[in-house]
Amino acid sequence: MEITDNKIIEIPQFGFLQGKLTQTKALATLSKKCSYHDKIMHIYEAIESLNINCIVSKKLFHSRKASSGNVEKLCIDDYVSCYKAEVDYFNYIKKGGQKYSDYLSLIKEIEQHNKFIFNEIKAKKEKEEIQRFIEEKEAKIRVAITTTLEEYVNHLTGRAKTKLEKYKSKRQTKSLKEEIDYLESSISHITKVAIETHRVLNNIYQLSGNIIEEKYKYIIGDEVLFQQCGRSIHTTITNTSTNRFGEIVYEVQKVDGIVNKWGGYNDFLPIHFI
Repeated sequence: MEITDNKIIEIPQFGFLQGKLTQTKALATLSKKCSYHDKIMHIYEAIESLNINCIVSKKLFHSRKASSGNVEKLCIDDYVSCYKAEVDYFNYIKKGGQKYSDYLSLIKEIEQHNKFIFNEIKAKKEKEEIQRFIEEKEAKIRVAITTTLEEYVNHLTGRAKTKLEKYKSKRQTKSLKEEIDYLESSISHITKVAIETHRVLNNIYQLSGNIIEEKYKYIIGDEVLFQQCGRSIHTTITNTSTNRFGEIVYEVQKVDGIVNKWGGYNDFLPIHFI
């Protein structure tokens, strides 16, 4: 079977005893190993090797365990059956049923196909996620370096301020006052963060035409100011790497105040900003 569909394919059910509770047990039996014509193979392989014109018959075999000294077994030509599933499987193939070996080959092909499609879908999603991250990051930087501090603060606090004015114009209930207090606290916090963010981004980025460029290039051994936990920590870059978004990230010497030794470009200022 040639698989050309570019979608995930559902695994089909094997036709032998399809829909019956005995299928799992029967297939487990057929998957056991046996010796036939001096070759070790799976039982299903031995049965598949038989001529479909073979006759199923009952034959007597000597057995010390039987009280009569003989035991009756089903045979398919010279193949001696130990399980009913063997004869059932032979009759199934004789009627044109799909061979189990062909089914297993098909499943392997489908699984390889599905794995390939899954990896393609995953790679596409990751690519889209990276592109979205880059665009959103660039948009945030562009807003900061193309507006005044006042405009930038208003940009980040605008919605909260509008909501605050709306709440203040209403009758002041206890729950509304609590919401107003929360909004005022949030606006105060956002404003502080906005002021610092605007300062940092305008210090480390610049526009070249319409292109956003990094002002500084750091290398191992450079002394920097690491912005972490609300502090500006004097340290040294000791290593560099690349994250999943293709950005360079930096490892610094761990000194007092540093929790995580790794940071991105936005987390650093040159040492002359002390």
